[in-house]
Amino acid sequence: MDENAERAYESLEKVLGRIEKARQTGEGAEIYEVIRRRLFEDLGDAADHRAAATPIRTCIAHSGRMYRHRAENRLSGRYGAGPSVPPFLYERWGTIPEFQRTRSMLRLLAGVISDLYQAKNNDPLIQSGSVNLSAAPVRGELIKHTGSGSVVHSVIDSDIADRNAKAPEIDRQLGSEYAKESVSDKLAQAIFMYSFSGGQQRGATLPQLRRAVLNPEMAPRLYLTPWTA
Repeated sequence: MDENAERAYESLEKVLGRIEKARQTGEGAEIYEVIRRRLFEDLGDAADHRAAATPIRTCIAHSGRMYRHRAENRLSGRYGAGPSVPPFLYERWGTIPEFQRTRSMLRLLAGVISDLYQAKNNDPLIQSGSVNLSAAPVRGELIKHTGSGSVVHSVIDSDIADRNAKAPEIDRQLGSEYAKESVSDKLAQAIFMYSFSGGQQRGATLPQLRRAVLNPEMAPRLYLTPWTA
C-alpha cells in the first residue's frame, strides 16, 4: 500500500474498533435451535417431545443425585440431543483450538445422528455414551482434533471399538441387562468424550457417567444402585 492507502486503512481500523461488537455465534440456548434447523428436517409435534421426555424426567428424579431440576425444564424444549451433549461439546471440545464450536459440533453431531439412525437406535436421547467410536466418520471427526491420531486409534480399538475390545467384553461377561444396554461400552465412550479439552477441565464425574447410560427402559437397579469410583 502507498502512504495514502495506509492512512485510510488506519482510519478505518479506528472507526471499526469503536463500533464493533464482539459476539460468539451459537451461544446458550441458540445452540439447540441451530441443531434443530441444520440437522433435522422434522422433529415432530411438541406433544411427542413431551411424551418422550416424561419417562426420562421420572428416571432422572428417581436416580436422585442427578441434575433433575435443570433437566426437567430443558428436556422437552431441547428434545433430540440430550441436555448434556451440546454444552459438553461446546464447553469441553470447544476449548480445543482446532475445534470450531458451532461448525465442528454440527459436523460431529451429523455423523452421530446418521449412525444412530442407520443402526435404528431407539434411545430417547443422544448422550455422551451414544457417540459410536466404531463409526469411521464419527471417529475421524473426533481424532482430527485430538492430535496423536495413531495413539488415540489404538486406545479406541483396545478399549471400545474392536471386536475383542475390553468394554464390550465386560458387557458380555456380565450378561443380562448390562449386555442388553451396553453399559460398559457406553461408559467407555463417555469417558473418552470427557477426556479431551483445550483447558484443564478433563474427566467425568459419576453423575455425568450416569447420564451417559441413562435409559428409561433399563432395569432401575442399574441407575438406582450407588456407584463408587
